[in-house]
Amino acid sequence: MRMNQDLLPESLSDLYENMALAFSSQFENLIELVVTPGWRQYQLIIILFLWALAFVLRLLTQKRWEAWARARTGWPKWRLRTLVQLMRRLT
Repeated sequence: MRMNQDLLPESLSDLYENMALAFSSQFENLIELVVTPGWRQYQLIIILFLWALAFVLRLLTQKRWEAWARARTGWPKWRLRTLVQLMRRLT
């Protein structure tokens, strides 16, 4: 398999420079997408609001969920294991 020599950097510093330029270009594109007015901003606000709501709900209900789970007696092991996995996913 033959590589195109034009695509290879001449030195390591050229490689790092190309990588830095590519990352800065991608970052600029991301910032442009965020600050461009339109529906995209509302979507980001909705996502951040839902994330914050989920975080607060987790803080408020985590101890109650754990107390409820510890109070379960007589449940089969598979159901308790499922409950443990569910609680790990939720918290």
